[in-house]
Amino acid sequence: MEKSDNSLYSYPPRALIISHPRSGLHMLRCGLYLLEGGTDPYEYFNEHYNICYCHEFEDALSFVNYSDIKYILLLRNPHHLIVRMTLAPHILKTYADIAPEKLKLIHPDINIERAQDDSLSDEDRFGSFGFVEQRYANLLKLYDELPSWIPKQLVHFEDQLANPHTLFEVADFLNIKYSPETIDLTSIAEKTKEMYVKSNHFPAPPGCSGLPGDTHRNLERHWKEYMGAELYDKYLKRYEGVY
Repeated sequence: MEKSDNSLYSYPPRALIISHPRSGLHMLRCGLYLLEGGTDPYEYFNEHYNICYCHEFEDALSFVNYSDIKYILLLRNPHHLIVRMTLAPHILKTYADIAPEKLKLIHPDINIERAQDDSLSDEDRFGSFGFVEQRYANLLKLYDELPSWIPKQLVHFEDQLANPHTLFEVADFLNIKYSPETIDLTSIAEKTKEMYVKSNHFPAPPGCSGLPGDTHRNLERHWKEYMGAELYDKYLKRYEGVY
């Protein structure tokens, strides 16, 4: 099994996952780690697992000169990102201030004491939130314009949720060795959620409903103009009308 040992990984890493925050990075990266047989606690895994990640265009661009890196673009419906990343922090803060027991209904391992610590920033209390249109578009453009000789794979957040075997497809792309008949995908999914929460991230709470339909349709027209019709149709067409 292609499991790296417990030493600091060296650059370049085996692969680089680029994504806007809240697009399934932990789900994919933790899933791959567990598929390879990883058992280290989150703190060690996150620092030393040599499948790296970037949320910023500039950081991702710095890896392009390495010849042996495979790129993965994690993409999530921008309609859902906007709604969840706008409303979720307010709902979570309300829970923490008024009804902290409700946080445990989101996940039993949520750190209530941390969520109620007013000395921390909202990001430190609840994880990263906030949709940044320019970041989202720039990562799309960077991935789309990668030289043809760089191996790359597009992974949709929604496919990870709907089809657990998406994890196997990414593992095959990265030449990760595993035995499908011995893999318990349900167990991996549960462990991934646990690792996610222990990294001080919060799943989106109930109540993050959509915006008015006209607002979403206006956003689609705006994105097509902002990104260009070709890029929009290539990557975001599947999300039209999916609010």
